[in-house]
Amino acid sequence: MGNIYLRKLKESDFIEFKRYSDNQDIHKYTAFDIFKYASKIGIEKYLKDNKDSSFAICLSKTDKLIGDAGFSIKNNNAEIGLTIFDKNSWGKGYGQEVTKKLIKIIKKKYPGATIQLTVNKNNIRAIKCYEKVGFITKGTSKKLPDEYLMILK
Repeated sequence: MGNIYLRKLKESDFIEFKRYSDNQDIHKYTAFDIFKYASKIGIEKYLKDNKDSSFAICLSKTDKLIGDAGFSIKNNNAEIGLTIFDKNSWGKGYGQEVTKKLIKIIKKKYPGATIQLTVNKNNIRAIKCYEKVGFITKGTSKKLPDEYLMILK
């Protein structure tokens, strides 16, 4: 089964996310800010619009919510993203597990899609994680100059 599992996000997850919203160690590396959906209307809209592509990351042994993950599809390009909010869960290989699970979902739902991501140039731990899973750096993101664009080989 693995150390983590993905499940659909639910409204109560955003309460847990809010606990991490002031943590600058998390924010300095994330381009996507899930915390901006903290209002009741924002949460409902986010859950409706992303019901099949956004997930909670939970520990298998305890069911503890430790982050979020998801993807978007545009023109047969799938862009993935994930954040491990729980600092006690950093450096344990969960990022690799999540990335592999997202790739599996995308390949099943969108065969032939190009899978890519952006990552902060200073987030060495994440870059190494993605390289271990099979991503290669293609250059700097056009939209986010502080981020690398990485593509699954």
